[in-house]
Amino acid sequence: MMKKLLTLFLLSCSFSLLAQVYTEPAFPTVEDQVTLYYDATQGSAGLKDCNCDIYIHTGVITNQSTSNSDWKHVKMSWGVANPDWQLSPVPGKPNLFAYTFTPTIKAYYNIDVATETVQKLAFVFRNANGSKEGKGANGGDMYYNIYGVNAGLETLIQYPVGANQTNKIGDSFDFKAVSSKTATLTLTDNGNVIATATGKTLLKTVIVTTGGNHVLKFTADENGVVSEKTFNYFVPAGSVIENQPFGTKLGATYLANGDVRLLLQAPNKSSVYVLGSFNNYTQSTAYQMKRSVDGQYYWVDITGLTAGKLYTYQYLVDGVQRVADPLSEMVLDGNNDKFIPAETYPNMPAFPTETSGIVSVLQPGKAAYNWTATNYVRPANKNLIIYELLVRDFSTKRNFQNVIDSLDYLQRLGINTIELMPIQEFENNNSWGYNPSFHNALDKTYGSQTKFKELVDKAHTRGMAVVVDVVFNHAFSQSPHFQLYNQGGKPTGDSPFMNADATHPFNVGYDYNHESSATKEYVKRCLEFWLTEYKIDGYRFDLSKGFTQVKNPNDVGKWSAYDASRIAILKNYYDFMQSVSPKTLVILEHLSDNNEEKELADYGMMLWGNMNYNYSEASMAYGNNNLSSTFYKNRAFTKPNLVGYQESHDEERLMYRNNKFGNAGNNAYNVKDVKVGNARLELTAAFFYPIPGPKMIWQFGELGYDYSINTCPNGVTESPNCRTDAKPVRWDYYQDIGKRRVFNVTASLINLRKQFPDMELTVQKLTGYFKYMKLEGNGMKMFIVGNFENQNRTALDEGDTFDQWTETGTYYEYFTGQTLVKSTADANGFDLKAGEYRIYTDKKLAAPIGGYIKYILLGANDNNIATYEMEVAPNPTSGTTQLKFQNETATEARYDIMDLSGKLIATQSIETVSGANVIDIDLPTANGIYLVRLNLNGVVMTTKVMKM
Repeated sequence: MMKKLLTLFLLSCSFSLLAQVYTEPAFPTVEDQVTLYYDATQGSAGLKDCNCDIYIHTGVITNQSTSNSDWKHVKMSWGVANPDWQLSPVPGKPNLFAYTFTPTIKAYYNIDVATETVQKLAFVFRNANGSKEGKGANGGDMYYNIYGVNAGLETLIQYPVGANQTNKIGDSFDFKAVSSKTATLTLTDNGNVIATATGKTLLKTVIVTTGGNHVLKFTADENGVVSEKTFNYFVPAGSVIENQPFGTKLGATYLANGDVRLLLQAPNKSSVYVLGSFNNYTQSTAYQMKRSVDGQYYWVDITGLTAGKLYTYQYLVDGVQRVADPLSEMVLDGNNDKFIPAETYPNMPAFPTETSGIVSVLQPGKAAYNWTATNYVRPANKNLIIYELLVRDFSTKRNFQNVIDSLDYLQRLGINTIELMPIQEFENNNSWGYNPSFHNALDKTYGSQTKFKELVDKAHTRGMAVVVDVVFNHAFSQSPHFQLYNQGGKPTGDSPFMNADATHPFNVGYDYNHESSATKEYVKRCLEFWLTEYKIDGYRFDLSKGFTQVKNPNDVGKWSAYDASRIAILKNYYDFMQSVSPKTLVILEHLSDNNEEKELADYGMMLWGNMNYNYSEASMAYGNNNLSSTFYKNRAFTKPNLVGYQESHDEERLMYRNNKFGNAGNNAYNVKDVKVGNARLELTAAFFYPIPGPKMIWQFGELGYDYSINTCPNGVTESPNCRTDAKPVRWDYYQDIGKRRVFNVTASLINLRKQFPDMELTVQKLTGYFKYMKLEGNGMKMFIVGNFENQNRTALDEGDTFDQWTETGTYYEYFTGQTLVKSTADANGFDLKAGEYRIYTDKKLAAPIGGYIKYILLGANDNNIATYEMEVAPNPTSGTTQLKFQNETATEARYDIMDLSGKLIATQSIETVSGANVIDIDLPTANGIYLVRLNLNGVVMTTKVMKM
């Protein structure tokens, strides 16, 4: 292999106008020696001014390739600095490099032209180790056509680059076009001949003298055989000054007559045009946007669109910058959309070949979604049982459909509010979503707009609210707000949206200025859209403490202190949401000074209450914990607007800590033992869900999810660098007896809470090893006691005087069904084994979900785990199936067979044995789904079985 450096004949025009890649000869064949020129300033510009050696990575597309990504005859190894693959800088021309394929294309790639036809050269450029790349404008590979040895007449415009450009009167630019054969060459401008030549090359300096649209047509005529290429340039007129019609909203407004009105806020810009699939992405006066009198807005009506048809568009700002609409409802991303499975997003719209970057989508006359849950009523703040989930990590298919398929599961758990981590358009397809670029657009990586509406609608039919996590503190570099106003990688001082420098610590991306009227208008437009278009029920505001212009970029303490201006901003947004949709649920991740949180809570907003550390310590059987701050009144809130949580997406998992760091000081009761660790989750749950106020569960916490937040994609390695990476999806935990019991206990506590929604916490001791609570309301009293140590103890062991339980009478333990007759007011000697908890009520309640539990504690040496789990197998079945369960002692039992409505079809008494029981049961002859109910020792268990 040999690389040959040629002396480049330098053209008189500026090389900044040259194509990203071009060749000499311009129409290469496989029999030619070919020199390729690469302009690092073009395309992705990833190697521009890199001051580094540049290497080619190349192959060919042949008739045997299945696609443009199917390179053949690749000669290089990525990241290897082989001098034979290195490009040579062109003297005197920074960012221009040359590489020669010698002696011919077919010999260089070792191609047998008798069996394989080369169609294109394919390449990507890189630095030595591959950490920097030069790629196409869309971030893809680059290609150059190879022509047949006996090909006919071909033409090519070498520069200017691209399909069109913008000029002003008095400008001039160089034009070069070539023909593959000697021909009569002609160049016209809007039909007027401006240059002629005979040969293979035409050079012309074009002088701009008139405004409007111009089409340069290059024609080669070889004895009557004609080939043509065109290039557009546009000379804009001054913007028409006219205010947009009253009430016009940012983004796209679909008008009654089928037209679409576009409104962009872009102060300090001189002109804006709309380029789209409706005008072939060509600049023209018909699509020049009018400018408002105050210079803040640009607007235009797009007419002649076909109802139901999907269109794409961008804004061309000041003749040079193409951006998508900041208020896009949907965008297309040529780099990332191709990786979204068709199952998740069927019939993905094609990215337009006429442009690059991100494009917005319009669809006038789109069919309206048929909402079915028209009478849904949102739960009150105090009653929220929130399930926070990341669609990516909630199911293996990572889409909205899988969440829909899990609604029955969430309903069994008792969830009435689903909180989705960010689903607005974020950069790339694999993320927590806190790197947003378009706050108003649904990210297609999880599914379509229609599928998300279906999720909201079906959640509402089950009585569940849907809250969406939104990230208005910042945006990332694909955001039009950043792209329109940035210099040197940071927002400019004249940006109406973003701060040049973040005002607070922990900022990521580019910081929004929420005291700017432009930002407020943008945020309110987004808030209104999601509430009305998708009928969501509210928002969780990420990093709401960042909504400040008080500059504390490095001092966390000062940033967290009371900030009246920040409070005013949040109240303004809150009032707006309530005006759009009354009783909108508003949750803030604020974590600031308690006086500020109290004021916001008393105003009606809910505040995240992070109790992860204290519940983790309690679960691990360490005494340094205080659960008091889970109760809103202990933070001086006058309204129950504190969202307590043991885990969140941003905190370590309790079961992981139990397994790894649990108290192992008592060999008979070792928290690191999985069985004990599961039981500790029951204990903390008993002192979590009954506390008044909204509560939140992080996904799979109800099953004792035990992977670290720092687990890497392989499911084994742990590293802080893997924090936001995808985590193992473990729905199989639901089939584990111990973890199913955690689910049942959690569901039972939530169900107890729902039955008595007005219970108030009147007595509490939530510190130390021995904890207790007294709740009263809904005509009932409830006493909860728990031993959080890994040793047996009584209340007196800790010096507690548990004399608040002064009432005598008969009480009933919720989980065991046991009766306690209390004849004395003294309860100081209350005995609890390690990890034991009890919930007593003065009313006899129905058995909890999953039936009564014989033993509350599950110690490492406790092998009598009478959880009374049962199984029906095989399931599905075509005939006889078997009922399988464990029983502690031989006794009589009964099983019933019912249809899904609960109608009894058959019943049978059975004699059981001590230990494992396997009972043959006959299902009805008709195929369908049936319920099998087992009544064993007063415990009732029910499961579904399918007859096929």
